[in-house]
This record gives sequence, C-alpha cells and structure tokens, in this order.
Amino acid sequence: MASFDNNNGTATSSSGSLRRRITENDERDCKSPTCVSLPGDNKEEFRNTTKEDRPTTTTTNIIIHEKTLLEKLVSSKEETNHLHVHKILGISCLVSFIYRFCHLGRADGNFGRTWGTLGFVALHLSLNASAFIFAIPERRIRDGGFRIWPEYRIHSLVFTSRSLAFILLLWYEQTMTFAYRYERPSVQYYFMDLVVVLATCVAADLGSFVFQDKKHHSNTVRGATFTDPFEQYFASEMQLFLTAYCLVGYRRYTLHLVAVFVIQITSFLLTMRRKNVAPQSVLTACYTLLLVGGFCAMIVDTYQSYSTLVGATFGSVAAILRLGPLHVNKYVLWLGLGLVVHYLRFYTSVRFHNTPFWLYAFCITKLISSLVGVYQRSKAPKEQKSSMVGWFVFVTHGALYGYLFLANLRFFWP
Repeated sequence: MASFDNNNGTATSSSGSLRRRITENDERDCKSPTCVSLPGDNKEEFRNTTKEDRPTTTTTNIIIHEKTLLEKLVSSKEETNHLHVHKILGISCLVSFIYRFCHLGRADGNFGRTWGTLGFVALHLSLNASAFIFAIPERRIRDGGFRIWPEYRIHSLVFTSRSLAFILLLWYEQTMTFAYRYERPSVQYYFMDLVVVLATCVAADLGSFVFQDKKHHSNTVRGATFTDPFEQYFASEMQLFLTAYCLVGYRRYTLHLVAVFVIQITSFLLTMRRKNVAPQSVLTACYTLLLVGGFCAMIVDTYQSYSTLVGATFGSVAAILRLGPLHVNKYVLWLGLGLVVHYLRFYTSVRFHNTPFWLYAFCITKLISSLVGVYQRSKAPKEQKSSMVGWFVFVTHGALYGYLFLANLRFFWP
C-alpha cells in the first residue's frame, strides 16, 4: 500500500520502495482539475501565503498487487495470446506420465503397436514445440544459473525427439513383425541406433551454432557453476549412459519414457526458477533427485531387459573417454563405440545379455569412471564445492551402482 502526500511532494510506500519527487514539469503536464500547485517547488511563494491559502493535504491510495506463486507460474502474455495451449499440453503430458509409470515392469509402460503409442509421441513432441511461443532472455545468466535459456530450449527439443524416435523405431519393429505388446520384435534394425545417435549430435550442434557467440553459448551441465563438481559429473555421466543404452539396441519403451520425463520435467524446473517461484538450491536438489529417480526406474526395468550391464559398461567407457583427460570428440566416440557394438554383436560369440563377462567389465569401467569424477572434484575451486551435496551424490551414486552389481551377481553366483 502506498500514499501520496502533497505537503512534501513525494509518494511513499510502507516498504520504502516507491519514492518520487514531483517536479515543475509534472505539474505543468497535469491537465486534471485536481492538480494543485505544490508549495515545495517555490519556497518564497510558500512563505508569503497564509495557512488558509495553502492547499489542503490529500492522500491517494495506490494498491500494489503482489502475484502469488501460482500466478507467477501460470500467467504469461504469450499463453493468453495462444489460448493457453502450452499449459493444456503440459497438464496432458503430466497425466500421460502418471498413466505410463503406473504400468512399469513387464507391461513396459503399456506401450506397444497401438495408436496410444503414437499418441504419446505426438503429445510430448507438441509440448516441446509449443515452448517456442515464449520470449525468454537470449543469454544464460553469467554464473551458469539454473534458468531456462534459448539454447537449452533447442537442445530439449532435440533430445526429446531422440527418445521419441526410438519409441517410433520400436513401434515400427513390433508392427512389421506382428509382435505382441510385451514381445521383442523378431526383426530389429540395429543400424538405426547409430544413425539416430549421430543425427542427434548433428541437430544439437546446429542448435548451438545459432548461439556460437560465447556470450550466448552454454553447456547445460558443464556450463553450470552453481553446484558441486561431482554432481555435475554425475549429471554428465547420466547423459552419456542414456546415449550408450540407445547405442546398444536397448529394446524397451521404459528407457525412453524415463528420458522424456527427465528432460521435460527439467525444463519445467528451469521455468520455475526463471519465474522466481522457487530458489535455485531447491530446484538443483530436485534435478539431482530426478536423475536418481530415473536411474532407479532403470534398475526396476533391469529384471525385464536382462541387458542393463551391457549399456552400463559402454556408458562407463564413454564417461572415461569423454569426461576424462582425453576429452574424445563426441562423433569419434559414438561412431567408434557403435562399430565396437556392431562387431561384438555380429562377429563374436559375446551375448548382449547380463552375463559374468559384462558384470566384470562393468565393475572395472565403473570404478575407473568414478575415480575420474573424484579427480575432477579435487581440481575444482574450494568455493564451488558443497560438502553436503557432494557427499549425498557420492553416497547415492555408490549405493545405486552397488545395488546394480549385487542384483546381477545373484544370477551368476553358484
């Protein structure tokens, strides 16, 4: 609540944030009959007037409306102009996620060669596409903060499209071979796995090319300076693990369902921060829990796929080569690993299932990958390290992979 006092020519508020001096120009421009000559603008004239001649003090109340958190989140000029299409799609996608997650396990999200699978792809692709109606700042804030920016919006669309493309690929394989909903298709186009992965890299680079100016370009995870280095490493590792699972021909809908969920909920968290709905520390913690939850969903899916260790091994190798001292180019990395996968699958007797070979390979590569993350944290500035967050991520990281190891060890122990 604010008030205007004619005695001193100022407007004041209880918070002290609204304070303005009325000048002679303001008085001259005022055409309203309620405008009065302010004595503070001519002290000599004011002294020569009597008390009865002086203007009567009046107070005008100005109501300042503070938006609630819900109003901050759902109100926007672009949404009003486009009939709230993004909001409607967002709520529809949330309902879609709830339905699919209620059918994890053998049902594989209740996907299959049905129209519902195609509807899922169209709905979630439309959500990402509708995000481009909003006008947002061109640059990420300088400290790499947890807010949405245009380059991330493009990358979000690209990587969501990758997961949806794999859903379409699996749907096509099941449809062409008349496989039942929960069956693996008898014909699998494994060469398309490498094609989709490399096409995604190209599309992401084209999106970044638009923001090649250093003031506009920023890596989503490695460009962040607001969180613990090991948390950054864990997030980057999860991205590489997801790509590795795509590369090895992981034929389960659940993997790509979880990927779409993480990407689109992360965009929502970034939007919440931009609208100042929640503090950065809370939202970054939510992002970490989102990654951990996504990995837990993958562990649940382990008992249906029987090939989790294969993807985890190649994911660890990718983390060592990409995030370690070598910093291998991503095209060289994924093309090389794709050729290795092709050779092992078609020209050797190695089975792409959870076997002792892949269990031991996973243990060795994961240990090296974790040491790379610890080493990177040791080189980071002290002020960037957060002991609580770092230890939480480290302990959770070890517990998840330890469980993955023990859960598969019981299949091979005599």
